[in-house]
Amino acid sequence: PEYLAYTEKHEIFELFESMLKSIIIEKPEDPLDHIVKFLRKKTGPQIIIAGPPVSGKSTLAWYITSQTKCVSVDAAVLVQQSMATNPELAKKLAPVLAAGDDVPDAIMLSLIINRLRQPDCSENGWVLHGFPKT
Repeated sequence: PEYLAYTEKHEIFELFESMLKSIIIEKPEDPLDHIVKFLRKKTGPQIIIAGPPVSGKSTLAWYITSQTKCVSVDAAVLVQQSMATNPELAKKLAPVLAAGDDVPDAIMLSLIINRLRQPDCSENGWVLHGFPKT
């Protein structure tokens, strides 16, 4: 039918899916106001670079961010910065990192989500690299 072609052409289902995910994740007090803000929000590209070790992920991220306004979100740098500003987190992660283990996914995801919600990322877009490790 004609409406299916229209919805596919204009990515209507994807828009609603991302809007619903946003409501579920952020749990706003006023969902209707949240939807209005969501639809008015201008966002930049959202890029995740994944690949095996030493495959050029950081180099590619650097190139993309040097050619665009996108913010580079390097998982390792994010952990270092977070530990430097949050002594409680540093105390929790120091033994993990000293043992050569990866930061637990729950902590890493929390750090990444908080970073990607910052105005510079939401306005300019972002390039995430260094996560997931596997």
